[in-house]
Amino acid sequence: MAETAFYTGICNIVMQDTGGRGLAARLPQPDLAGLRQELARAQRVLLLTGFPVFCGGGCVCGETDGPSGIAALAHALLTCRRQVMAVTDALAAPQLRAALHATAPGAGLHVLHGGEVEAEALLARFQPTHFITLERPGPAADGHYHNMRGGVIDAYVADTAPLYRLARARGVVTVAVGDGGN
Repeated sequence: MAETAFYTGICNIVMQDTGGRGLAARLPQPDLAGLRQELARAQRVLLLTGFPVFCGGGCVCGETDGPSGIAALAHALLTCRRQVMAVTDALAAPQLRAALHATAPGAGLHVLHGGEVEAEALLARFQPTHFITLERPGPAADGHYHNMRGGVIDAYVADTAPLYRLARARGVVTVAVGDGGN
């Protein structure tokens, strides 16, 4: 009973729509107890993040909440003696590298350029049992990557759709966590 109340409380927090985007009402309630059980079985976890942010003056950089979240998750998984490989693209690599260095120095890091050949090689080499994406865009129905305002951001992200598709085809457990544009 206490565990159910704990997970209900966490869900109430993470499902808040503080930005007024209207997304939370359309999403299913996350199964955090199931996620905990699934992560307890994990052996090798691939962690993907990286989302471009337009910083003004034509500058684009990687946002910081995804890399810091991945570093915290990597630390927790490493503490539980899991193998961890963090993955991002070139734009978010500096933020993720710094976060891992400070929080989870035992995690591997792969800077992804995108595409099927690289995805196959990464999956064959690391052989993940679990694949978690955090604050990472995926392609929309039109095949393009978009930010939360609907802008096309293809030029700023590596195509990670093959990595996700191939991981699922191999039976890797997949989990996605995001907010407005993910």
